[in-house]
Amino acid sequence: MLYDHQGQEYWRLNQTFHVFGPVLIGALLLALPDVALANWWIVRASDKQCLVVDLEPTGKDESVSRIGRMVYPTREEAEAEVNRLCK
Repeated sequence: MLYDHQGQEYWRLNQTFHVFGPVLIGALLLALPDVALANWWIVRASDKQCLVVDLEPTGKDESVSRIGRMVYPTREEAEAEVNRLCK
């Protein structure tokens, strides 16, 4: 039960939020998918065409090989590297 600003219950609820509020907000932010945090890879198909993909190549498909760096943080960076690597 909540009382006025001098009440014991209000104080306890306020202290609980100050302790666990930032933790709860951080957990929610980490749980939400964010496109900006996606990783990008450059792959070369068997027909020598280079593609920028957002799914990490596993290496199981021998007709596709990863080229360039291990991972690119943005699609734009990966596409710029494709222009350099796949002339």
